[in-house]
Amino acid sequence: MCLGWRPEVGRCPGCPWKRPGRPKRRNFSEFPGSRVTMSEELAKIGLYIDDLYLLRVIEPEIANETNDLKHDCTNYSDKLQEFQTLIQGFIRVADEFGSEVEREKIRTIGIQNLVKNLSKQRESEQQQIQAQIVEKSLELERLKIELQHLQRIESEQQEIMDNFYQTQ
Repeated sequence: MCLGWRPEVGRCPGCPWKRPGRPKRRNFSEFPGSRVTMSEELAKIGLYIDDLYLLRVIEPEIANETNDLKHDCTNYSDKLQEFQTLIQGFIRVADEFGSEVEREKIRTIGIQNLVKNLSKQRESEQQQIQAQIVEKSLELERLKIELQHLQRIESEQQEIMDNFYQTQ
């Protein structure tokens, strides 16, 4: 709508528009008495008419480029959000895997400690058994010596008894 619009007349004097709202889609001819088109006149004061015959403050090419840039930014933002979702999923999987590795590592350390304890326990038992073997060997030697001594005494006593029975 033009700035000089008069509702009582139904139009703006000197303006080709006949009704308020969007203008009809048509090529604007030159202003009466001038060789300059309406779009050129509006462009001089920083207003532009786009392909839909809407009045714009910026040039239609810049507006189109701005819309393209907005669309590209939206696509970039969507892809960035998708990337962030993928990264969060990756981090979650990596954390779960790391936790599982830690659990297995702790379990392995526990098993290694258990094996070391069993090994030390077996070494201790082996040393105890070795000590018992040495102790029993010494007792066996002592008992052998005592047996020999007692056998000598028995044989001497038997000899004495044999002599005693022979003399009688």
